[in-house]
Amino acid sequence: MRPPIRSSGPLVAAAATVALAILSCELVVSSDSLQNGACGPRLKACNDRCVLVTDPLYHCASSSCAPCGTPNATPVCDLRGECAISTCLAEPNRGQIWADCNRDAGDGCEVDINHDPANCGGCGRTCKLPNVRANGCLGQTCTVIECLPGFADCDKDQRNGCEAPIGDAGRCDGG
Repeated sequence: MRPPIRSSGPLVAAAATVALAILSCELVVSSDSLQNGACGPRLKACNDRCVLVTDPLYHCASSSCAPCGTPNATPVCDLRGECAISTCLAEPNRGQIWADCNRDAGDGCEVDINHDPANCGGCGRTCKLPNVRANGCLGQTCTVIECLPGFADCDKDQRNGCEAPIGDAGRCDGG
């Protein structure tokens, strides 16, 4: 027959200490070992801690720990572990709608398709209105800034450019 277990004594105290140590365990890794890649798979060392290689706040899987630099865009890590663009931003209060026309995440969404006459309403949609010297873009619609000499936008319809030849007096009525 076994003797009953006592609630005090060195054996119980040792077991309680081990139990507390297990419950309060945390991974302590020195900064030196973090720099040597002791973080484990799919992790990297940044700022004295291990971070996921899928986190754009830590430049994905590159050796850099700086955030992904994607102006006017929400960054994401692509399947190769590189910074990429998730979505381009819009700034309604400033009337800007951004697009990534050159497909380079390094410069983010670089074109405001709401105001750029070379990309008006979309990448590569160049404004070329008839008889117009200077095209503009406003609200993703091509506009007339300046007509060629001898022409005017008499009907004020931006879609047909400077449609009317003007007379010597420079008036829309041709007179």
